[in-house]
Amino acid sequence: MKVTCSGCSRTYRFGVDALVVPFFSVAGDFGIAVGAGAESTGPDNPDLVAAVEKNWASLDAETQNEQHRTVKRLKALVGKGNPRWWKCNACGEVQNYPPASPSDQEHAPAGRRTKWWQFWK
Repeated sequence: MKVTCSGCSRTYRFGVDALVVPFFSVAGDFGIAVGAGAESTGPDNPDLVAAVEKNWASLDAETQNEQHRTVKRLKALVGKGNPRWWKCNACGEVQNYPPASPSDQEHAPAGRRTKWWQFWK
């Protein structure tokens, strides 16, 4: 799954060069009851999207696995048509996620399939 910021034109590819901290995760960390709000977000409670500082391989296994689960959940929610918003960490622009696309499923370089890329299949 990838998103491109309408404010600064930066492209984020989840699981490749970007992390997403979803609102439902932040709300849970702060004990905020979100109920059905976890299914959708608005411009006042967007997911935060940021670039990975070094590279994906530099992240610990727990963070990588959590991101895999998060992206899978986000793809399912967006695929069902639930409105979700995200905030670009680079410029602060808040925008909605684009509709799910089959091209989002293929980010692995040719000939290099790892356990991570199997997640996209």
